[in-house]
Amino acid sequence: MLSGEPFSLAEVAPAWTPVPGRGAAAVAAALGRDEPQHPPLFYVAARGWLGLLGRARPAGAGGDAREAARADVAAIRLLGALGGLLLLPAGALAARELYRDRATGRAAAALLALSPFFVLYAREAREYAWWAAAMMASAGALLRALRTGRGWARHGLATAAALGLSLHGALLVAAEGMALVAFGRRRRAATGGLVLLGATALVAPWGLAVLRNRERVAAAMAWAAEIRVPLGTLLGRAALSLSRPFVDLGADFEHPLSGPAVAAALALLAATAVGLLRLPRDRPAGAPGPRRPEPAGLALLGAAFALPLALTLGPDLLLGGIRSLSTRYLTLSLLAEALVAAPLLAPLFGAPGRRGPGAAVLLVAGASSLAAVTGPPTWVKGVSRHLPEVAARIEPGALVVGNGEGHNPGNLLALARIAPPGTRLAATTRYETCELPARAGPVYLFSAIPPQVACLQARGCAVERLFADPFLSLDRVRCPR
Repeated sequence: MLSGEPFSLAEVAPAWTPVPGRGAAAVAAALGRDEPQHPPLFYVAARGWLGLLGRARPAGAGGDAREAARADVAAIRLLGALGGLLLLPAGALAARELYRDRATGRAAAALLALSPFFVLYAREAREYAWWAAAMMASAGALLRALRTGRGWARHGLATAAALGLSLHGALLVAAEGMALVAFGRRRRAATGGLVLLGATALVAPWGLAVLRNRERVAAAMAWAAEIRVPLGTLLGRAALSLSRPFVDLGADFEHPLSGPAVAAALALLAATAVGLLRLPRDRPAGAPGPRRPEPAGLALLGAAFALPLALTLGPDLLLGGIRSLSTRYLTLSLLAEALVAAPLLAPLFGAPGRRGPGAAVLLVAGASSLAAVTGPPTWVKGVSRHLPEVAARIEPGALVVGNGEGHNPGNLLALARIAPPGTRLAATTRYETCELPARAGPVYLFSAIPPQVACLQARGCAVERLFADPFLSLDRVRCPR
């Protein structure tokens, strides 16, 4: 792909389909070599899922490439949607165990079903919806095992799945370790500790692969430490991220009501968190209604919320960088927020108590956000959310030249699916020559880097900027004949 030779959608369509003869071991080996920061569980499952749906076919198979690519993307997105659906019963179980109340469990499931953040990631062909479901299932299973002394195997499997889906699952292990420390009964706490060790041991081989390829991991994640933004922008985006379980009217406060909505959501969340300590410690036998979480539950909630913030926003403030601007790294914090807010909605699902305006605010905010952010086209990731606008500026039959830096190869593959018919694309890592493939018709640079632009301008080419955001750009190139 990075040879500089032009390619079309038909030629890269097999990138969305499994290659016959390459099974789970090949997928894991490729990830360990090229992208070790992504554990293999989701990608191995996705390989099997596409094969199960009959999507595997020889590279270069005939037919309409655009329709074939669309069908394959829909199939893999369905897998993400299943993870989003599993998050709902997992959230209900965790809230029910945390507050010892079924109505609060139903309220948590409703909050997650309306959450713009979790709905958007359930529409993506990535691992994050499954990761959220695994972490919530692990937390609920731990609380139940501590209460009843049973179900440790279920907890261990869910924890191992969370670790196998994301390296950030280690934060869940740390939070659950703190919950075990806060739990008063030593024998069960010791059993829980052994289960966490066992779950960690199951994914230890991948940890060794990460250590062997740590330079590759550091290079892949360098952007998060190198990019600098003003302090006000950093804090504003952190506030925006923390409000996204409940409200998201647009990225980067693009919607005029985003600022007030974020402030209202965070104020309501803070008030609800304080209200946890005012819940009764117990109720009469059989009486519904949320109870104050036990010390282990409070420790789990507090650690789950604070640890991701400490490891992303903390370094950003002290050392610079934009680690905290990627909301998905705060997924564990957002799950904790949903659990904290669940008692506010519990009266709507059968728990005693007054149905105050706070519940209406959360429900209206969630429903409005879903209407605002889930309409087509939807691009969750900040690095590519304006890709449809770039595609709309490309003339049919054009040549689009990219490069091998940062997110460009992946964005070029995505652009191939939505660019006008007849578009050819090319990518190269040879910036010093800046030779453009011979082509009649318009020529564009996609996310050009300074060496490319300087080389073309030295040859007398005019480079006209057509679109730019902090992550991608499009330039029209006109060179003398």
